[in-house]
Amino acid sequence: MKTILLFSSVGLLSGFINGLFGTGGAIPLLALFTFLTFDTDKAFATANLTVLLLSAVSFFLYLKNGTVNTEFLPDFFKRAFVPALAGGAIGSIFLSKISPDLLKKIFCVITVIGGVGRIFK
Repeated sequence: MKTILLFSSVGLLSGFINGLFGTGGAIPLLALFTFLTFDTDKAFATANLTVLLLSAVSFFLYLKNGTVNTEFLPDFFKRAFVPALAGGAIGSIFLSKISPDLLKKIFCVITVIGGVGRIFK
């Protein structure tokens, strides 16, 4: 019963964070996967799959509610989407080649930079 409550709580929190901010749902998932003693690369990869699904649901609800800038989408796809896909592919290749300790440090630095950037924006 504790396991079900833990998983449900983390899932609800992840979905809420991802829906509210459009990103960030992976953070509670990574904590859960670390608690479950997943290897670091498997924790990140599994969190990415989960966030993909959360993001798809959020996107369609954003679209339904009219909060997606649909006028910008064609320009975005022409200029940023393909490079983003390439970056995702490159990152996934490096995931298994980077030491878990370095990966955690990189993640923390990126999270802090993103947070500080939002505070001062």
